[in-house]
Amino acid sequence: MRENVLELASPSMRQAEQLIAERVGARRIQILDGAARPPKEERAVTDILGAREIARVDLGVDLLVAQPR
Repeated sequence: MRENVLELASPSMRQAEQLIAERVGARRIQILDGAARPPKEERAVTDILGAREIARVDLGVDLLVAQPR
């Protein structure tokens, strides 16, 4: 999903992708309050949330991802 959103995003937003991922990660650390997830799962969540933010800001689209547990 991340790659698809980045294909549609503007060049300036693609360049800001790393900064957005860092912000998303920092927010998640504050929210999780020490609860750790496996690194692979954490990376997947960060990718999804970063793609969601890029789509919202750059494309004006809200993404909703539902995954039953």
